[in-house]
Amino acid sequence: MNLDVNHEVIKIWRKYYIDNQFELSNEIKLVPMFYDKTEYFPEKNKIRILSVGFNPSYVENNYEKLNNSEKIMLKHKWENFECKDVEAILKIDIALRKETENYEYLYYKPYFKPLEDFYNRIRVFQRKELQKSHFDLFFVRGTDQKEVQKILINKQKRKNKNSGEKETNLTHFGEDNISLFKKMLSVFNPSIIFVFNAGSSHIFYEKILNYKKMSNDGFYYLDTDNNSIPVVLSTMITNGRMDVFSRELLLWQINKYLKLV
Repeated sequence: MNLDVNHEVIKIWRKYYIDNQFELSNEIKLVPMFYDKTEYFPEKNKIRILSVGFNPSYVENNYEKLNNSEKIMLKHKWENFECKDVEAILKIDIALRKETENYEYLYYKPYFKPLEDFYNRIRVFQRKELQKSHFDLFFVRGTDQKEVQKILINKQKRKNKNSGEKETNLTHFGEDNISLFKKMLSVFNPSIIFVFNAGSSHIFYEKILNYKKMSNDGFYYLDTDNNSIPVVLSTMITNGRMDVFSRELLLWQINKYLKLV
């Protein structure tokens, strides 16, 4: 698949902005999250690790440290956006997800540093060539997940009284976001997927795994044409959402049962 994620997501934003220009939330007034092709095209002979979040935060305080910060922040407003701005914004987006020389202060350490620490304790990853990427289910920038959900989800309810499973009715905009995420997922073809967010885990379980039950080894599995990808569904391991004992138990399970060819 010859996928250009940034081209696709710009088309989604243009359509939604035209259809809803008189009732736009603060979040949709920002440009979407962009991705470099090296983040979603697989590298040969590497273990491909994918972490999945809900949506990207808009870390305005970090942007204020940039040279020409006012100009950059103006480019983040969709009403000012031009396609020629993608590369400048993308450079910042990449620096948010991984430490980049000269842009270290942009790295979103509270979220991504604990992920790195977690990966370092997984035995099957040690002394192996790794390709690590992070995708969000939705491309909408915004720190308040509840506010973002208002434009992505029409309704969410329990599937039945005796189950923690949920049924989610997405807006057309939410469906378009998920559809693009699925394309990225298919192209990247990860070796393993970590979903460390409760809201993301519920939607991934429903929309991607189609309520497929957990395997006896404690993993969920996403079946593709080529293989069966182990999936870890959990809450956030950052900001105290997951206690130290739950984290140690999860690491024990992964180290005991995870086998990657």
